[in-house]
Amino acid sequence: MQTILVTGATGFVGSALAASMLHAGDHVVAVSRNDPDGQRTRDAIAEAIAGFELPANDEAMARLTVINAADQRLPDAVDDSTLRKVNLVWHCAADMRYSFRHIQASFDTNVADTAILYDRVNTEAPACKRFYHMSTAYTVGANVPVVPEKLAASNPCFNAYQMTKWGAEHMLRSMHAAPRVPVTLFRPTAVVGHARTGWCVRNDYAFYMFASAIVEAGKAGHHSLQLDLSLEGHPDLVPVDQVIADAVALSQRDDQGYAFEVFHSSTGKLLSTLRMLQLVGRHAGVRVTFGAPVSDIDQAINASIAVNKFFADGSWSFERTKLDEAIHAPARVPQMDEKMLTRLIRWYYPAS
Repeated sequence: MQTILVTGATGFVGSALAASMLHAGDHVVAVSRNDPDGQRTRDAIAEAIAGFELPANDEAMARLTVINAADQRLPDAVDDSTLRKVNLVWHCAADMRYSFRHIQASFDTNVADTAILYDRVNTEAPACKRFYHMSTAYTVGANVPVVPEKLAASNPCFNAYQMTKWGAEHMLRSMHAAPRVPVTLFRPTAVVGHARTGWCVRNDYAFYMFASAIVEAGKAGHHSLQLDLSLEGHPDLVPVDQVIADAVALSQRDDQGYAFEVFHSSTGKLLSTLRMLQLVGRHAGVRVTFGAPVSDIDQAINASIAVNKFFADGSWSFERTKLDEAIHAPARVPQMDEKMLTRLIRWYYPAS
């Protein structure tokens, strides 16, 4: 039984991680913003427990402590006595906005708060064995054919989220040195719903941005859409349960070691972007094709998804060899196929 500090526990991945850690028998200290009575965090974790179809019991929730970061920076909300009990940190809190209009807020959350938290863990958490930083596989930028599990030396990013996550990775690398707490950069690809249940936090992010645009077009009575996207696109969608299984396996290693680690949580690129969005269209009653926009609705939908065009047009191959070796994975993880994706679509859009 470990005591694990989880930031961002009201978010999609953070709530699922906290739920699974509680299910594994660990104590979880969840740090959240704007949650004075802790109920928002508890509700998010309870929703994840239901979404993963884990047994809900009072004994597990009794091992959850919620700390509210009110007017403080998130890393400063944890008192010294709590930090002294922490065995692992999973830093999942992030500002995921793309716009450079929010670059200062993104930097404060994704870089500065990460540095402050890591520094506090080093000075005030003597029992902490490893600091896990939830990053993103896309810090490498766009259209890199094969992405190794290592730092990207240059900064090819073109939105505030990518750029500040890239900065946080390099900042942690520069701060990491013996005898400081070892660091793992944990990089999921594009996280989607639970492979079996379909559960997801509805936020229309990444893949769901495209899917929601198609579904809304169908609801408005449009039966065809032409999207200005590449036929070569093959995104790597990773179900949230795979991300959490990887994270839990890393946390349960008997020997956390001292090395600076970089791991990708990915499943591969089986389906093309076109086929993925055609499956959404089939569900919504919309024929989806790729090409230059023709109608007014084509123009409007293309404008609404432009911020994520790089994601849809990309065809990355993310290595996960080091991760599989670290957790002694028995076999290659299942790839996102049509049956699995259809299940996710039907859960997210039950009434369409």
